[in-house]
Parts: sequence; structure tokens; C-alpha cells
Amino acid sequence: MEYSPLTTCMADIGSNIAGDRQTGVSCVTFDTHEELLWMANMSGHMTSYYSYALDKYTSFHVDHHSDIRDVLTPASGVLALTKDSLRLSKRRGLTVWTHRSELLMRDMQCMSLLPSGLLLMAGHQEKLIELDIERVKHVRVTDIPDNGCVVMKQHPRFVCLADPNGKITLRDTVSLQMQREFQSHSMLSSFDVCGNYLITCGFSERHGNYIADQFLMLYDLRQMKAVAPIPMPNFSPYLVKFLPKFAAKCCVVSQTGQFQMLDVTDYSQRYIHSVQLPPAGASITSFDVSATGQALAFGDDHNYIYLYGACGEVDFNMNSKPTEFADPIEPVRPVPITDMHTPISEISPFPYWAVTEKLLSDMSPDACRKSYRPTPPIDPEILRTLRMVGSIGYAPNHGKRLHVPSAMAGESSAHNSKRNSPETNEMPHRYYFLEPNYDKMDKDEYDFGRYNHSPFAGLDSTLPNSYSNNMIQSLYFIRPLRTGIIGHVCKKEYCLVCELGFLFHMLDMAPKHVPCMANNFLRAFRTMPEASALNLIFPDDEAIRKTINDAKLSQQWLRFILSQLDSEAAKGLCDVFESPEASSGGGDRSESSKGSSAAATTQETTTSFINDLFSLSLLRCYRCKCDHKWEQPHNSFPITLSYPNDSAKCHSFVDLLRHSVLTEQTIQTYCEKCAKYQHVVEKRVAKAIPHILAINTGLDSEQAVRFWRNQIDSMAANGGADSQKAAQTCLQEMSTPKKACRYGNNCNRSDCKFSHEKNRESSSMKDIHSWIPLSFSVTADEGDGKIDFNTTATDDNGSVEYELMSVTSVVKKNDSHVGNIVSAIRVDREYFDRRPGADEYLNDWFLFNHYSINPITVEEVVSNDLQWKVPSVLIYVRKDLNELHRNLLSMKTAVNSDVFGEDIGLATKARRGSISFTPLTGDEMPKSGDLVAMDAEFVTLNQEETELRPDGTRTTIRPSHKSVARISCVRGSGALEGQPFIDDYISTQDQVADYMTKFSGIQPGDLEAGVSSKRLTTLKSTYLKLRFLVDTGVIFVGHGLRNDFRVINLVVPQEQVIDTVLLFQSPNYKRMVSLRFLAWHFLDIQIQSETHDSVEDAKTALLLYKKYSELKALNCVDEAIDNLYDVGRNSCWRVPGSDDET
Repeated sequence: MEYSPLTTCMADIGSNIAGDRQTGVSCVTFDTHEELLWMANMSGHMTSYYSYALDKYTSFHVDHHSDIRDVLTPASGVLALTKDSLRLSKRRGLTVWTHRSELLMRDMQCMSLLPSGLLLMAGHQEKLIELDIERVKHVRVTDIPDNGCVVMKQHPRFVCLADPNGKITLRDTVSLQMQREFQSHSMLSSFDVCGNYLITCGFSERHGNYIADQFLMLYDLRQMKAVAPIPMPNFSPYLVKFLPKFAAKCCVVSQTGQFQMLDVTDYSQRYIHSVQLPPAGASITSFDVSATGQALAFGDDHNYIYLYGACGEVDFNMNSKPTEFADPIEPVRPVPITDMHTPISEISPFPYWAVTEKLLSDMSPDACRKSYRPTPPIDPEILRTLRMVGSIGYAPNHGKRLHVPSAMAGESSAHNSKRNSPETNEMPHRYYFLEPNYDKMDKDEYDFGRYNHSPFAGLDSTLPNSYSNNMIQSLYFIRPLRTGIIGHVCKKEYCLVCELGFLFHMLDMAPKHVPCMANNFLRAFRTMPEASALNLIFPDDEAIRKTINDAKLSQQWLRFILSQLDSEAAKGLCDVFESPEASSGGGDRSESSKGSSAAATTQETTTSFINDLFSLSLLRCYRCKCDHKWEQPHNSFPITLSYPNDSAKCHSFVDLLRHSVLTEQTIQTYCEKCAKYQHVVEKRVAKAIPHILAINTGLDSEQAVRFWRNQIDSMAANGGADSQKAAQTCLQEMSTPKKACRYGNNCNRSDCKFSHEKNRESSSMKDIHSWIPLSFSVTADEGDGKIDFNTTATDDNGSVEYELMSVTSVVKKNDSHVGNIVSAIRVDREYFDRRPGADEYLNDWFLFNHYSINPITVEEVVSNDLQWKVPSVLIYVRKDLNELHRNLLSMKTAVNSDVFGEDIGLATKARRGSISFTPLTGDEMPKSGDLVAMDAEFVTLNQEETELRPDGTRTTIRPSHKSVARISCVRGSGALEGQPFIDDYISTQDQVADYMTKFSGIQPGDLEAGVSSKRLTTLKSTYLKLRFLVDTGVIFVGHGLRNDFRVINLVVPQEQVIDTVLLFQSPNYKRMVSLRFLAWHFLDIQIQSETHDSVEDAKTALLLYKKYSELKALNCVDEAIDNLYDVGRNSCWRVPGSDDET
């Protein structure tokens, strides 16, 4: 491949540089994500250049006291390493953070990104630092030899470190333990590694002087030994790099500017090129190759950059992301010479007036008087709270901002700019759909807690059809609904009420930093044919998601889920699982209906607590043109708003709600008197208003959106004095509520940035005025029972007050992005009382965005930017809801030991004698503190999708989804210790992509009822058994139980889990030892020789725990674990007789 010069430019050296500072180029690096070339120099300045033309993009200073020694370009920005600091900057030049450590970062030289996403740094010091660049926190510090490290390279199998004396060390990418050493030169200048080869260049010591070696040292990583050196007779090599697309081709560069391409397997053909260096003895100091191999970049000590390319127009990356540029300056509008109306002041630059006559504005000083604009008076509140420090006064900002209307406000949208247009509302980051780092999730290294600023647990967003997560949270925080659903247990395999109750129980138990997975609920949801008919189930395809109307989707989901829950809950609880608490008591529903939620206790019950809570009881009155009249009762779950044709007229939200419920319209229906379909007048009369009003806004049409926008604009225009309290539509300026002040109400600082209980009254719900009311009342006439809606509560006996409980909205940045459904929820204080550490949260409103949960203000809840935030579902609840449903609140989970008496066998070919476990007897039921060994096997429903980055690393773009296939539990004590009492194969209706037979032992056909010979049962049957064990308080023993419980959808308190993978993990290493290796090392037994067996694995984990207890009693656990890791490293973690690494 021939390279020719493309562009040469002089790099920026920065400003305010001392005269004695060196200013040469210290590093050139091609960006691995965008078409940028980065230059760093010895004066601490960085500059980026766009494309092969080297157009300057950004230029900024990093350090005024040190040179920049290494540069990396991850997706989050640009990392610049100096002598004692590390800085992450956006590609636009903005600083994200600067990290320093006086103890660990003394003389840094190099860095590299590990496959796990962590950053590894080293230098002329004895410490190797591992840094998490997301949390800016040291993860691990490893000791290295005294010589330190000056060059670091990444290999798929190793991290390669070179010290100044020419020694190259290969370390494991996970444990960072030394695997191999090579001694290359007396002093190393450069090396690189690619594929199976490692190549070096450097200097040799002769008579006390260092002379450049005329050869390259080459090492074969397959045999871990040196091969014949490569002679370089034409020039002395100084820098060397492999070409990315050629595993055996490299580029060798000298200090004087010569470079040549070399094939390490056949170096007979040599083509020498020369960099056109400027005169005065310039020398090459840095060199890099683009990810495509099409471009070479050189930097010298005279601040020049040279770009060479294989063709005239080169690409730095295969699939570069678009680079963000500043908005172009709008050209000046041309003014014709004949224009007599445009003021001359609008012409820029101002024209030179060559005529000798004076302008009209050129008045003599005698006719002019200087007049200054008067200083506006200072707010008395500022003067009252002013605190003087010397000659400077400080006062808190009382929230008043100077607003200057822009004449170009109407034209700002045409520029498609968000940073330069203050009138454009940018969507806050807390509303974005967050996609986790799947590579870190697989290794349990992803920190979900950093996104959760509440005491509650979130939901995993990586599952298909998880768009319903935040609407599930809206239902969860309705206390009577939550307890009623948790108390429902039946024998139906795919019961949404049961699965939702299991999910609610998980949200009760899960810690805030671990989001729950709703895959069991979604699994039952996918089996509903009605859900498929309503297009509520769709593939996880981003192209399809962009075409979906999310507002309509959320409303249809709520209507379907309430109808399905009502249908299933109306069947009642099964006698086998009935709880005595579930059938006790009843409560008054309202004056017109009683016996609220004590339903769902017998199979004869025809109505459910879902119907009592959500159902709007209507009476449809029909009148035909033949004067025939008839009535028909009707129950409706969500109320869908219907909009009048006149959208310009001012309407309150309560007026719209009254119009939607008590509507009168003409429809076509069958008239028995006319004996045919006729146009009849339908009038709806409300007979009973539900205790929970679920309202679909119907904002999935342009007419409805136009109506809302007109009403909000009318309220803002006619608000008068109350307009200052109106909820602002600009959500960008709304601040997130802070944590509670440590001094509480005793704090007397006027500028305190934290929340205080005494200040909550100033932002109470009654002080907020918006078009979406925070409360309204419903009155019923005692005479005729007529129901009406009012804006404010009245003192009438029949008046009932409703309060806003949640707002589900669809947020979408623009049409090219996938919409996101979020929920703002007012949390009852009872939920805070059940969560640890919830006392510091004084706010009641939280924004739920899957696993990202943030406290928000009431203003933000009722504010709506109909450009990117559209409310779709509103939920109002009666103020006395909890008092009306005390019977529901007293219900408890009806899971008892009877679940072990249900022997559900689905396999038609399974024989009775083929059962591989001994069921529990009545006197064998586990008690709190008993040991139970457990293991589970899984199958894959869809394969993991990865993509290859330009730097050669792989990243996961869509994770694999697993389903539990077999669950085994073994007795941990008693006469039958070691005998399994659960060994269930789990039937599935989902299509299995990979049975993973080598790791699971599951064969094709084992999970099919008509073919399997195993003990096949439903997931729900086995799940209930595990739930009973968890609620009883047994202690589970197993290997890697965290992942097992996560996929099964079971939350087990940490004190009830003993995981052998953690018991035998060394605190000095991140590596976790496999069960197979532990069994061979400590128990001297061979397991998993051909395939995995969950019963065998559970028994082995139990034996390992007993072995650990013995070692602990002898006080020699640490020595045993150290010996374990020594043996593992020496044997490469292979069990004797096996070729596979465990």
C-alpha cells in the first residue's frame, strides 16, 4: 500500500505559555468514533482536526504545568493524561471532570481501556491504577516492579506493559496477574501488539551510551517466545505500529522522518517513504494509524502535523458517528441600493459615509444633553437578607430571572438550534430512555444505583415490551390495589393478577440499586391473544418502535390490563391457597354501593376489587325518533376524554371531564320498536363514580393536542395575578428537589440548598394552579342522585374530593427518536416507612423512568410541553381511599405449605418412577434458618447481538434473554440431607433459540409436554414453592445464585443467601472461581465432565459450604483461598483431565 502526503498544518501551542516551555507535539491520536484527529503538545494544549483536510474543530488547554502524555477517545469523550492528572472532555472541548490523586498519580505516562470499560493507568511509579471512568473512582491498585511502565498496549488476551529498561510484561486482562515476560532492548522506544505478534524497537547500551538498534524484535504469542529479529539497514527505527486490517503488517518510523511498511512474515520487499519535515533539524515525536489503515499521522517537535493517506480522500473509521458542529452564522440579508425604507443601522458593517454633508443625527454638543438610564431599585427582600463580607454583599437568589423577549423568537425554530435559542425547550436528561452498558451488566459491574435517587426499586428496561414498566409502577403505588393484587393467588398458569402480585412483592423486597425484572409478568402478558389483537405486543425492533403511537399504546395497555385483571380477579382465590385474612371484613364503597373489596375470596363472586376500585357505573339512556326510550347499564374502566369541536373556547379540565362522562350524542343502534338500526340520541348518566379515576387523555390526534394547547395558552393569557403561580411550560428551568437538610427545621441559613420540612407548605398542592387540576370534587344530589364535577371542594355532605396521584406521559425528542413512556407518581408516605433510609426524602412526587427514578416538583408534574412531553394517562384517587378499603390493606399473601401438595405434571410420556426427587412430608417443612441448596439451569430465548468497533473490540448492542428451564432444591439438613425435594423442568411456550445443552443439560424436547420424559411442570407451580421457602426464612446455598434469582424473578434478602462463588473469592482478585474447579480442589471430586446437572451442582455447593465452615472453624480460610488461586494460576484454571478452562 502506497502512502502519499495529504495535508500539513501547524498545531496550536496555546496561550500564556512560558518562554522556557517546550511546545512540540507529544501525541497524535485518531478518534475511534468520529472523523477527528487529536493533537496534544508539550505545553498542555489539545487541538482536534476534522477529516483528511485537517480543518480545525476544537482547541483547548488541559494543563498549564505539565505536558500531555497520552490521549484516548472513548465514546464518552476524550481522555488526556498528564503527569499528575486525568481529564475527560467532551469532543466540543467542555470539561466533564478532572481527576487527581497525590498518593497514586505522581508521574503518569500511559493508559489503556480494558475490555470491561475500566481505565488502566501507569507511569514511573510502582502502582498500576484501575479507574472506573463513569463513577470517577479507583477500583483497584496493583503493585508492579520499581521501574514502572512507560508504554501500554491492549490485546484481547493480555494487557502489555513495557518498562524503560526494555522489559515487556503480559498481564491477564481480568486479574492483572503477570503471565509472561520478554526482555527486548536495553531501553525501549516503542512497541505494538496485534493478533499473534508483538514487535518492539529501542536502543542498546554501548560504552555507557544508548545507540538505536538497527533491528526490530519480534515475538510469537502463540508459542510465547522470540523469533528471528528483523533487520532495518536503511534507518534506525524509533516508532512502530501494526496496520489494523493486516495482522502481520506494520509501519516503522524513524526520528528523521523515514517510514516503511513491513510484513513481519515476509520482509524481503521494502518501500521506504519520507515525511517532508521542515528544515532546522525537526524530528518525529509521535505517530498513529487510523482504524481503517488508510491514514497515517505524524507529529514533530516543531509543532507540525503531517497526514499521509493511501488515496486522495481517506476515512479514519469504517462507520464514524456524525460530528456536531456549531450553528453557522446566518448571512446578512442583502439590501438593494434602491431600498429607501431599511434603516441604515441594520446594515453591517456600517457603510462609510463619503459625502461631506452632515447626517441628520450629527447634532452639535450644544443641542445634546447626556441622560443616563436610571438604576432599577433593589428588591427589598434582597436588602433584608443581604450579608456583607468586606465591601461585597451576598444575598440568596429568590428565583426572579430577567426575561427579555426576543424579536427572533418566531424564527428560532427554523435554525434547528437548541443551544442558541432560549425559547426552545430541551428535554431534560431524566426523561431520556437510558440504555445500560450490556457488557458491564453481564459482569454485574453496572451501577444502577447512580440513576436511582429515591428509596424505591426500579424495573429493568432491557426486556421486550418493557414499555409498560412505568405504568406498572403507577398501579403499584395505589395501596389498596397493591395489597389486593398481592393477596390474590390461584392455580391458573398464566394469570396476570398472580404475576403482577409477584412483581409487586419483588418491588417491596428489592433494594433500590437492583432493578427488578418483569419477565414472568411479560411472559404471561405475551400469552394473551387479546394483547396481540390490540397490537400491544411487538418485536424489539427500533424501526418498528419509531412508527408506534406511544400515547395510543399506553392508553390501550391500561384499558386492557384493567379489564384483564378484573376478569381474572373476579374468579376468586382457590381454596388450596386461600388465606384467612383475605376473606375477612368488608368496607363501604360509597353511598350508592357497598361491600367494596372483600370480593375475590370465593369462586362464586361475580365482581372483583378491580371493578370496585376503577369501574365507572353509567346508565345509558336511549331515545329514538319514534319516541321509543330504553335504558342500559354500562361499566367503563378508563374514562377517555372527548373533546368539543370548538377548541378556541376556554374550558377548564373539570368541564372537559364532565363533558366526557355526562355526554349526550347521536349514535346508530338497533331500535326494537322500529325493528331496524336507527340514529338515536344517547345520554349518559353517572350512577357511581369509582374511587380511582383512570383518565385517558386521548391526545393521540392533532385535534386533541390543539385543544390542550389552546387551553393552556388561554390560561396563561388570562391568569392575572395567579399567572405567577401557574405551572411553567419550560421544564428545562425546573430544579430537581434536593435532599433533606441535616439540621431540619432548626436550620436558619437563608441560602441553604437543601430541603426543609417547614418550607413544604409554600409549595403545597393548593398553591399550584395549572390547567391539569391537582384536585377536584364530585358531588351527588341526595334527591335524584345526579352526579356532577366541581373545580373546588365544597362543604356538601355528598361532596367527595379527588387528588392527582400519577401522570403518565409520552416523551419524544423528535420524530427520529423512539418514544419513551414515563410516569410522575405521588407516593404515599406508607411506602416511605417500609423502605430503609427514606427519611431524607421530603418530596412526594417522583419521576419513574424504568430504573432511573428522580424526585420532581409539583410544577413539573402538571407542566406539559406538547412538543416533546404529552400526557396520556391521569389517575385521580379519592382523598379517603385508604380509609374506605381498610379490608384490602389488611390482606396478606396467601402462599402457604399447601403449594407442595400440588403435583402438576404436564409431560404425557413421563413415568411415575422417573421422578428424581423425594417430596417433602408434613413434618419436613423447612423452618426459618434451615439450609436449602439450590441450583437452576436456563435456556436462551434470543441470541446476543454484538457489533465490532473500529478499534477491533466487540460491544453488546442487544443482550440475550434467558428463561429458566430447570430448578432443583436439596435438603441441607435432617435424615435425608443431600436429597432433592424439588427437581422441576419448566414448560415454556416461547421459542427457544439455544438450549445450551453443554452448560444446562437440557435437551431439545425436554420442555415440550407431548415429547418430554422429564418431570415437567409450570413455572408458577415451582415459583410458589420457592416463594414459600423465601417467606419462611430458609437460607439458600448455591453457586452464582444472584443470577439465578434474577432470571427466576425472585428477590431473596441478602441474609438468606450463602453464595459459594463469594465465599471462595479472594479480595485481591476479581476472578470468581467456577464450581467445577472448587469441587476438584477442595472436595477432590469431578463434576460437570460432560454436561451440567442442577441436582449435582446443588449438592456440590452444599458440600463446599460445609467445607468452608470447617476451614473457618480452623481459622485458615485466607490461607486456603490463597492456595486456591496459586493452584489455579499454575494450572491455568484447568481441572486435570480437561482441556477447557473453568
